[in-house]
Amino acid sequence: MHPALMRSACRHVRLAAAGGLALLAGAASARPAGAQVVPGVAAENGFDVVSRYRAQVRAEVDALLERYRAAWRRDALDSLAALYASDAGLVAAAAPPATGRRRVIDALRPLLKSARGITFAVARAEPAEDQVFVSGTSEVDIDIGPGERIRVRAPFSMIGRRAFPGPWEITWHRFDAPVLEPARVLAGSRFATRLVRREGELLPGDTLPAFGRLPLGAAEFLAYVMRGGTRRVEGIERRVVDTVVADGAALLRVVRVLERADGFTADTSLLRRHTLQPVRAAARRGDGRRVTLDFSLEAVAELDGRGRPVTRTEIADPVFDAAALTELALALPIESVTRVILRAYDAERGLVELSVANVGTEDLSLPDGRTTPTWVIATDGAGRGTLWVARDTRRVLRAVTELPDGGERWLVRIDAPREH
Repeated sequence: MHPALMRSACRHVRLAAAGGLALLAGAASARPAGAQVVPGVAAENGFDVVSRYRAQVRAEVDALLERYRAAWRRDALDSLAALYASDAGLVAAAAPPATGRRRVIDALRPLLKSARGITFAVARAEPAEDQVFVSGTSEVDIDIGPGERIRVRAPFSMIGRRAFPGPWEITWHRFDAPVLEPARVLAGSRFATRLVRREGELLPGDTLPAFGRLPLGAAEFLAYVMRGGTRRVEGIERRVVDTVVADGAALLRVVRVLERADGFTADTSLLRRHTLQPVRAAARRGDGRRVTLDFSLEAVAELDGRGRPVTRTEIADPVFDAAALTELALALPIESVTRVILRAYDAERGLVELSVANVGTEDLSLPDGRTTPTWVIATDGAGRGTLWVARDTRRVLRAVTELPDGGERWLVRIDAPREH
C-alpha cells in the first residue's frame, strides 16, 4: 500500500476514534474498550437507549424552536440572535443570503417588521454526530395592509450544533427557499473499449464485480470544512444515484447538489451501467465556471452551451469520470480489494490517476448510541480522502477530503438507516 495513503487514512481513523467530532466522545471515562454512552442517557444497551436519545434530541429541538417563536413574537432581536451560532448561514426567499450571526439577523429584520408570528411543524430531527438536522414546515402571519393579514406556509430546514452538554445553536437555516431541481443532462456519444492495463489497474469496460450492490436512491450529508481547529458549515449535500434512459441506452445518473447559504451548485455524471464508463458530465470548476464534458474513445471534449467542443484532450485509452470516484469505490469488491488504480478525467485537473485502497475496518459510533461496522477506504488522485462505508448496506456514512490549504472537508450522513 502507498505510504501516503496509509498515513492519511490512519490519521482520519485516529481523528474519528479520538472523538474529535463524535457526539459520543463526551463520555471518555473508565469504561471497557468499545463501550458506547449516549450523552445524558444511562449506559445500557438495546432499543430503549436509541429511543430515549432520539426523544431527548427531539424535545431539545422543540424547546429551541419554542424559544425562536417567542423571540420572533416579541421582536426580540437579541434573543433571536442568541439562538444562532457566530458562523451561521441563512437561505431565505424573502431575504438575501447571509453568513454570520449579525448578518443573519440583519437579513431577517425586514421580515420581522411585517410578520407577527411564526410556528414550526417538525417532520424530521435527525442526529448526526454532534449536530442535528431538522426539517418540516413553518407558518408566518404577514401584514399586507391595514387590518389585513395573510398566513404563509413554507418548508424550512435547520442544522443545529452543540458542545455537549451545552445548548443547541443554529448553524444553518433554510427558510422559504425554493425546491432544488438539478438541470437535466442528456447522454452523448457512445464509445468502445480497449483493455491495455498495468497490474492492479481497472479500465472502463471492465464489469465491476460489485455493481449489483451499488446503493441506489438519495442520501443527505451535512457538509462542513475543518480548518485550524474551527468548523465552518457549508450546507447540505444531496447525492442521488438512479437509472435514466438516454441516447437509447439505460444509464446510471449520479447527481450531486450542494445547498449553501449563498445558493446551490449541481453536478451530474452519466455512466454506463455495470462498467461505470462515463458518457457525459456537467460540473462546476473552482472559478465558478460550469463545464460540460463529453467522453469518447479518443478524447474528452469540453462543450459550450450549444454543445460545441471548446477544448479537446486526446487520450490513448478510455478514462473514468473522477467526479464519480465514490460510486466507483462502492462498485468494487471492497471486502477483498487491496489497491486499485483508475485513469480518470477531472474537470479541474484534467487527466489524473486515481487509486482506491481498503485500509481496514472500524466500528463507527452513531449519535444514537449504536456502532456500525465499516470499511475504511482511502482514495487519492483528485484530492486525498477517506470514506467510511457501512459493511451491511454499502452506504457511505462519512467522507473526509484533504484540502490544498491543509484543511479538511467533512461529509456526515444524516439519513443513515435505523434498523436495530
